Amino acid sequence: MSKLLSGTGLVYEKKEDNQIYLGIKESKSGQKENKKITGTIVDDKGEPVIGANVSIKGSTVGTITDIDGNFSLDAMSGATLLISYIGYETQEITVSNQSVYNIKLSEDTQALDEVVVVGYGTQKKINLTGAVATVTPEDIQSRPITNVTQALQGVTPGLNITSSSKFGGEVGSPMDMNIRGVGSLTEGSGKPYVLVDGVPMELDLVNPNDIENISILKDASSAAIYGARAAYGVILVTTKSGSKDEKFTISYNANFGWKTPTMLQKTVNSLDFVTAMNDACDNAGVTHLYTDEMVELVKKNIASGNRMDGVIPDRSNPTQWGQNGDTYANTDWTDVYFKNWAFQNSHDVSITGRTGKSSYYAGLGYMKQEGQLNFFDENYRRYNVTVNNSTKLTPWLTFKLNSKFARSDRDLPVGYSGYDRTVNYHMIARAYPTLPVRNPNGGFMESNSVVQILQEGGSEKQETTTAYITPSFEINVLDGLKVNGDFTYNYVGYNRDTHFAKVYVQDVKPTESHYHHANNFNQIEEEQRTDTYTTGNLYANYQKAFGKHSLDALVGGQLEYFKRKGLKGSKRDLITDNVPSIGTATGLTNLSDEISEWSTVGSFVRLNYSFDDRYMFSFNGRYDGSSRFREGKRFGFFPSFSAAYNMHREKYWEPIAPIVNTFKLRASYGTLGNQEVPNYLFYETIPIKTNLEYIINGARPIYTQTPDLVSWDLTWEESRTLNIGADMSFLDNRLSATVEWYSRETVNMFGPSEALPAVLGKDAPKKNNASLRTNGFELTLNWKHRVNKDFSYSITGTLADAQTEVTKYNNPTGIISDKTYFKGQKLGDIWGYVTDGFFTSEEDVKKSPDQSAIHAKWNPGDMKYIDLNKDGKIDWGDNTINNPGDKKVLGNNTPRFLYGLMFAGQYKDFDFSVFFQGVGKRDVFIGSTTYFGFQGNKYFDNVHEHNMDYWREDNKDAFFARPYSTGEVSKNQQVQSRFIQNGAYLRLKNLQLGYTLPSELLQGVGIDKLRFYFSGENLLTFTKLMDGVDPEGTSGAWGDAKSYPLSLVCSFGVNLTF
Repeated sequence: MSKLLSGTGLVYEKKEDNQIYLGIKESKSGQKENKKITGTIVDDKGEPVIGANVSIKGSTVGTITDIDGNFSLDAMSGATLLISYIGYETQEITVSNQSVYNIKLSEDTQALDEVVVVGYGTQKKINLTGAVATVTPEDIQSRPITNVTQALQGVTPGLNITSSSKFGGEVGSPMDMNIRGVGSLTEGSGKPYVLVDGVPMELDLVNPNDIENISILKDASSAAIYGARAAYGVILVTTKSGSKDEKFTISYNANFGWKTPTMLQKTVNSLDFVTAMNDACDNAGVTHLYTDEMVELVKKNIASGNRMDGVIPDRSNPTQWGQNGDTYANTDWTDVYFKNWAFQNSHDVSITGRTGKSSYYAGLGYMKQEGQLNFFDENYRRYNVTVNNSTKLTPWLTFKLNSKFARSDRDLPVGYSGYDRTVNYHMIARAYPTLPVRNPNGGFMESNSVVQILQEGGSEKQETTTAYITPSFEINVLDGLKVNGDFTYNYVGYNRDTHFAKVYVQDVKPTESHYHHANNFNQIEEEQRTDTYTTGNLYANYQKAFGKHSLDALVGGQLEYFKRKGLKGSKRDLITDNVPSIGTATGLTNLSDEISEWSTVGSFVRLNYSFDDRYMFSFNGRYDGSSRFREGKRFGFFPSFSAAYNMHREKYWEPIAPIVNTFKLRASYGTLGNQEVPNYLFYETIPIKTNLEYIINGARPIYTQTPDLVSWDLTWEESRTLNIGADMSFLDNRLSATVEWYSRETVNMFGPSEALPAVLGKDAPKKNNASLRTNGFELTLNWKHRVNKDFSYSITGTLADAQTEVTKYNNPTGIISDKTYFKGQKLGDIWGYVTDGFFTSEEDVKKSPDQSAIHAKWNPGDMKYIDLNKDGKIDWGDNTINNPGDKKVLGNNTPRFLYGLMFAGQYKDFDFSVFFQGVGKRDVFIGSTTYFGFQGNKYFDNVHEHNMDYWREDNKDAFFARPYSTGEVSKNQQVQSRFIQNGAYLRLKNLQLGYTLPSELLQGVGIDKLRFYFSGENLLTFTKLMDGVDPEGTSGAWGDAKSYPLSLVCSFGVNLTF
């Protein structure tokens, strides 16, 4: 057919019905051809826009404007030109018959508003030279969280947040936080400096709904302006201010949530428990803890399906009462101690508007969170009031008044036997399944002591009140010159009342009773503390642009004064537990007080210079003095320098501009001083004591102890940070990336002096003789795309890693210990033996290296360790870095490669977000009951499901070694390679689905916006840790993984705006 039609000007097409259709061939003159398009792009002031992107939509063809704003490229008629430039709205122009286009860009108010809050002001993000990350309200609000710190976890790289190492997920418990890893080895140092509207404040007391934005200043250049308290980063929280228009707006936000523990360890049933415990007795060569008759009673009880209580008709009958105070129950203690679901809710109301020359914002917040424990009504309540006002008194004078009030109340249980409450989780971890909850009379069993102590043992009530007021002014002196001043008074009051009540135990025999062996006393403790903080700032800011040059200069000063006054007293032997107070107690009174104060004075300067928005330079300097150091050592000057280069504004960038829209390189180096050290280091304090053991003249006299030695040379720790970063955007700014590399060295840290003779009776004073180095990187990727008018989505990924090494420390012997450090040590290193499986026979024991340094006797099924130094024996040598014997570094428990991944989108009136967070690498050794189960003491042993995989004749391929019911068990539980666990995890941190009612449905009812949403927190966790251990809860005050469980939260909420 092609040959037949050749030369006729006709074409053909064969259809599916086998019919052939003919048509006329289009001539070349009908085809669209490329033509040269030229033009000029200017801003709204008529100035040429240099480096604007001009591309053909749907292709990779494009260019950028030159120094005069001109561009030239080839395009077909009908093609669409995309014109974009940071800070201006993207325009689309269809190519017509004309060849020259003069285009005026309009400012993108949203992009222009994308400024970053920095020290004493703001800067456009495009002009930043330091390492600053920002968090928006959308990143943290509408989540079922009880504090801001919890919401920030995983949101931005380099900000490391973990659950409390002591209190875990307890209601109202503060979280541990640092910026870019460990900053200092000095006690109390290394924490970021948190400022709320310029005032130091606990982040957990801030209402998330009051927040306008958060900036995290990571490097020395960004944080230097804050001086002595900002050595390890700064978190700046800005709360909402008044509206820019006259509209009066009321907003109401509510969230109702139910939470349950993320993970709980399950003990085995009673039959497995008594079997395993008796096996441990056999291995130790001691009498069974459970006789055959007891085992049969356990079997009978399990067969009856009774999971909770044993039968104890007669305590004096040994066939009905176990040797260890337990019986034959089959109790699941995690179900007993912890609720399935606990309730929490929050409510926030705010008003905002503008009247004449005044704008205002007022917010009220209330939050209540119940705890997970049964038998005690633990809860946490927080109340917030925020009022911010700004008034333009004259054309040149603006007055602002910010005020905040926050109150938190916590109701908590007391601890077992007078300890703090963290001991309860240690007791819970070792509760036998054979222990019943109650006896047949309905009373609690003394052997499972924590239950009754939770319900009847007393309580601890904590109250924290924070209030501050900050009046400030801004004077427009001249064009570009402003003078600002502010003064803050901040009050923090803390009260704690702890009541230990006598716990009364009802015996199985109704006629007998006694007080609980652990809580057989009553006591009242009261503590009151007030902190007052005042600060004043006065600074001038001059901004001037001339031609392609722009200058931003800031100079000012700050004064700070802090005072703490506290009183603490306790007294035993209350007349009645119904009226717990020191006045109703008759025992000895213990009384102590606390008085401390410190002050700082500082002057600061910042100079920013920019040429053509291409080359940017910044200098920050602060001269600080702190009362925490003696005269002559109090003052220090701490400078920083930074520079940035917007490469995309160069002519040579034109070929790749359509793909790589922007590219900025940054570098900074600076030094910061750290004054977060103990008070009065240079004073020779003399402790005063009472009740000397000797009686003189009929009384025990007051006496003093030898004062501590002090060092007259102690001065500032210094943090020196080098930061190199790059900011990029691609594909019409839909894809953006930020990468940072940094090296932070902390020098002149407090460390031990050379040892003095023991006969002196006092340790040598501290010296500035230790150093630490942290190297790390951070990466942020963000993709935003609007598919059409109905659907848009975004994807954000973050990744951060850091390692910290001790570069200097006075440890002449090189001893390896948790209580000291040595040069070259990586923080978090885990030292231990390398495991070589189990001994398989007595012959294997004889032929293997001698392990008697660890224990005298070894058997088949015991752990066999590798002789690393080939000396024929297994030991720890001198336990020094030069002679660690057969120990080596097995891993590192510092979380590595912390990452976050956020998916968010909107389809018409529906919105969704999915946030994953996790740790890519971490080594964990858990050496407590929660992991090994058997501890060689019947009062500390327990058996979990994973512990049943222990060595015995019918299970020689087991994971755990043979257990022992005596201290001999420790030989198999040495820190070793076999038991190093993978602590990496991936967690679905938050899932949120929302729906906003269409505005047309709300017309006429006075509602501007109504949104409903569902939100879930910690919904899924993927980890290789043993069952029941949360990867964020591997620590504990009384042993690894013995802490309050974290929570999975499901909630729904409403956002309403009038």
